Amino acid sequence: MLSETWRRRRRDVLRFVTRAPAPGFVRVDKDDHIHTLTAALRATELEAERDTQEASLRGLHAEAAARARGLRAAALLVERTRGTEVVFNELEVAGLMADLPARADALLDQDAFLAALDEHIWTRRLSAITTNA
Repeated sequence: MLSETWRRRRRDVLRFVTRAPAPGFVRVDKDDHIHTLTAALRATELEAERDTQEASLRGLHAEAAARARGLRAAALLVERTRGTEVVFNELEVAGLMADLPARADALLDQDAFLAALDEHIWTRRLSAITTNA
């Protein structure tokens, strides 16, 4: 009697395990399920790492663009004041370089910088003329 009950239960279990899944469902092996979950977690980690690296790269690009703007502005400053009697002290140069105008591509807007620089140069020349007169 015990063996007959056992046989029936075994048959029921085998029928349950081997039967086709209900429509819309897929039978997934436990190892495949674990592998899929692990891959999904790894994908999330990789996306977070990618986002962090992209943010870091954007920061490096911004720093490089700011440095390039500063170098170009310094070259223009030297070029414009060469051959003139106008000499800027360190504080004035720092003031000119503090807020450099940038174009949409993050490079120096030379026209705007040169306009501001020419205004400072003319102001200096006028103040020199009025103090000497």
